[in-house]
Amino acid sequence: LGRLVHSRCLQGLRPGGVMLLEAYTPRQLDYKTGGPPSEEMLMDRVRLMGELKGLDFRYIKELTREIHEGEFHNGEGAVVQLIAKKP
Repeated sequence: LGRLVHSRCLQGLRPGGVMLLEAYTPRQLDYKTGGPPSEEMLMDRVRLMGELKGLDFRYIKELTREIHEGEFHNGEGAVVQLIAKKP
């Protein structure tokens, strides 16, 4: 599913357009502070760079940050963040 969504994002992004993304990484399963329950639904830097090939990655980083996104998404979270531009 992620591959399909990312493909459609690439198709819809105009030249010069910028994509911002934050997703949980597989490490999130260790934190149990929200996010998808299976590794197949999680992203990492390498996977995103492959699925979004052709973009100019201005920033892409895996990190741990405090998550406060409602009752079931609170505490430490493992995420990947990116900013990329379509040439």
